[in-house]
Amino acid sequence: MNCNELVNTLMAYLDGELVEEHHTEVTAHLEGCDNCKFYVESYTHTVKVVRNLRCGSLPANVEAKLRAALKEHLC
Repeated sequence: MNCNELVNTLMAYLDGELVEEHHTEVTAHLEGCDNCKFYVESYTHTVKVVRNLRCGSLPANVEAKLRAALKEHLC
């Protein structure tokens, strides 16, 4: 698994929806990639903060900009 593949499967991984083989691949990648580990930690923290604000979903353009900015730091 590479960084881009991780980003594409992140939601399913965090929601526990990946089959065991893919879940294991993501976990192994995270153990060896500090950039992706930071990305997942940042993403998870951001989701928790937004949920606690109870302000609803991010506007699509804001989400897209956030994802693009974080993706720049992956590889």
